[in-house]
Amino acid sequence: DIEKGLRELKEHYENILEKNNIDSDNIIIGGFSAGGRVALYSILKDIIKVKGFILVAPWLPEIDEWAPLLDKIRDKEIKGYVVCGDKDDDCYECTRRFTDLLNSKKISYELKIFKGLDHDYPDNFNKILLKAIEFISKS
Repeated sequence: DIEKGLRELKEHYENILEKNNIDSDNIIIGGFSAGGRVALYSILKDIIKVKGFILVAPWLPEIDEWAPLLDKIRDKEIKGYVVCGDKDDDCYECTRRFTDLLNSKKISYELKIFKGLDHDYPDNFNKILLKAIEFISKS
């Protein structure tokens, strides 16, 4: 349930900000599969202010419905990093559709497609995560 996910995410986000000294101008949100769906939706619904997003094997069945909302990402200069395997039967097509929309809206992002990877994290995910953070952090 995406609405439940949004509520939980907002609650955790507010709790983290309240209890920690966090620079709210440098927050990067991420998620795997349906978690990526909730992360993206939280940006589109202005639940969380972020500098960027990292989506791994994002499951985005509503991406065409959400297309008009993607202008918010461009207007706020939010950068994205998307990772998916070419054998991911659940997410590959919607990932390609999502990145086509990012292109058409001139949103800054990087896409990494891994040959032979299905619905999983790539083996060298720690290195990929560092590259994603570096890409998003560059002005």
